[in-house]
Amino acid sequence: MAHAAAMTADEQTTPLERAAEFVQRGPVPAPALHARSPRGLLRKLVLRLIHPFTHHQREVDGEIVGALRQQEAQLEHVAERHTEQIARLESLVRELIFTAERLRKVGAEALIGAGEAAAASNAARGALVEVDTLRDELNESPYMAGEPFEAFQTPVGEVLGFRARAAIDDGSGYAAFEDLFRGPAVRVLDAQRPYLDLVRDHQPVLDLGCGRGEFLTLLAGEGIAAAGVDGDPGMVARCRALGLEVAHADLNAHLEGIPDGTLGTVFAAQVIEHLPVQQLTRMLDLALRKLAPGGLLIAETVNPHRIASLKTFWVDLTHQHPIFPEVALALCAIAGFESAYVFAPTFARFEQARLRSPAYAVVATAPAADANRR
Repeated sequence: MAHAAAMTADEQTTPLERAAEFVQRGPVPAPALHARSPRGLLRKLVLRLIHPFTHHQREVDGEIVGALRQQEAQLEHVAERHTEQIARLESLVRELIFTAERLRKVGAEALIGAGEAAAASNAARGALVEVDTLRDELNESPYMAGEPFEAFQTPVGEVLGFRARAAIDDGSGYAAFEDLFRGPAVRVLDAQRPYLDLVRDHQPVLDLGCGRGEFLTLLAGEGIAAAGVDGDPGMVARCRALGLEVAHADLNAHLEGIPDGTLGTVFAAQVIEHLPVQQLTRMLDLALRKLAPGGLLIAETVNPHRIASLKTFWVDLTHQHPIFPEVALALCAIAGFESAYVFAPTFARFEQARLRSPAYAVVATAPAADANRR
């Protein structure tokens, strides 16, 4: 137990400390011998001979221990400085990590802020465009071909009017009204050209309310079989002057006299808004009966989703009511058409046209077999 305790105590000291202790203590005296004995005399002689060497060795050992102590102190100092430097480096690393994180957050916030600012700017520009568009639509005047009216002075101040009846009336009644507020025939021709691809495979075509004959002229140019009907004698006279086959009759009465299932397309441009509800539903029922299986009804009308169009709808005093696209689809479904859709010429998607196009068309398809008809 005592040996174990001694070992533990030795383990608690460093080699340098034990060496210093040995040097300071000096050599351990040898066991005492009788001075007169041969061994004693020999020992004294040997000690006397090696004394210079042992003394010098002790001095050397002391120097070595001193140098070692000095080296140990320096090592301890270096270790302390090394520990301090490591602690400082760790602190700097922590500061760098913290700074980098702050910069990352600031950069992210700056990017988010820039993105939000750009989005807000784009939204503001979009809102200004919408406001300008809305203002323009609210202030839009009715379309008129040419400049039939002028501003001039009267006793009551400056007014808008005309001073020569011939400037706006050629004696043809409603046809003159069409010339003024719908524009020249070439303008209508361009607007109706997209319908040609729909009717090409659905002949013959009956143009209800054919007016001045713009669509019939397009059909004739494409070699598509077609005829028209209109209730205004001035319009009919113009069409016949162009060599077009047009009947002067009430639209529904004319439809009634056509054999069932013989028409490829029933076409009506800017007509259904003129018909009272009972006549409109009657026209849809008759069109469905007269169409061949898979035939088409194409009805173009004013788009009331566009504010300017809804505002100027009442320019024509023969208009009965604006018809929303959704209403037109519902009426076709109720009448018994197999399917229907709405579109606006020159627009790829109807949602793009909903608030921008002045007109739209409903295209309804008759059932493929007579058994599906009402």
